Amino acid sequence: MEKKVINYIRDQKLIVAGDYVLIGVSGGADSLALLYFLDKYKETFGIHVGVAHLHHGLRGDAADADENFVKNFCRKNEIPFFSRRRDIKQISAEEKISIEEAGRNERYDFFRKVAKEEKYNRIAMGHHINDQAETLLMRLIRGTGIKGVSGIKSSRDGLYIRPFLCLEKKEIVAYCNENSLAYRTDATNFQRDYTRNKIRLDIMPMILEINPRAEVHFNEFTAIALEYEAFFENYVDSIEKRILSTENTTVLLDRDQWLCEKPVVQKEILRRAILKFKGSLMEIEYNHITAFFSLLKSEKRRGTSIYPMIFCSVAAMIGLW
Repeated sequence: MEKKVINYIRDQKLIVAGDYVLIGVSGGADSLALLYFLDKYKETFGIHVGVAHLHHGLRGDAADADENFVKNFCRKNEIPFFSRRRDIKQISAEEKISIEEAGRNERYDFFRKVAKEEKYNRIAMGHHINDQAETLLMRLIRGTGIKGVSGIKSSRDGLYIRPFLCLEKKEIVAYCNENSLAYRTDATNFQRDYTRNKIRLDIMPMILEINPRAEVHFNEFTAIALEYEAFFENYVDSIEKRILSTENTTVLLDRDQWLCEKPVVQKEILRRAILKFKGSLMEIEYNHITAFFSLLKSEKRRGTSIYPMIFCSVAAMIGLW
């Protein structure tokens, strides 16, 4: 397993000598195995490692025990440890978002903050092939496009890396057992209140009955989709500057040039326009893009080549506001 991960890191160019790698560690099998692996091979790769742990405030004594477990592991192995406590349930209610989304937002915000303050230039996460399959299914169920089905990437924004994306969960668990890593188990992983858990506990087992290697095939599909996405993104990058522009807080679109492109390109331009306007694509699904697409295709107004996007009406239609 270690050789597979080493080759994957090198093939994907995830780390280079001199990197400072902050590892997000919950205490579960995936993140603990990643911590153990990177700490073991830090001299081989010529890197420095540290750990960040977010206490979600959701599981009382069990969450306290997770935090202490990770802290003690780091102390024993002389690894820098950073922690933060947040009330995810309260944040979820205040921001009117799901607990899943609130937890994810706070986790990534904390990791970025630590990385910036402590001078870490990489943030390593323990995602694996099974996570990839679950993410693919979740996005398909909710509605997505090619970008969505390209799944979790091995690296993102030059900051986040996922060295275990070449492994199946069973390989990680076996690695923990082989190295006597007494990882923690989060009881909420078995609660069907969360979409991902429903997929993991109910849907995926039925799929695996049909084909035991389905998760591996899903991962292969996301890799193919990623290649198509990269080619497509390069093309859209080349034309975006002449079609989209901004004036203060207004997003503008050159409708005449937009109409000259193929529908698939038009929709990607609109996706990027929403990103510029909203600041993120959270909760934006494919049907939102097609609603926007239909509105602009049917619009009859003329008189200027630069056409302001009608965000007031569109926002009400697709829930941007």
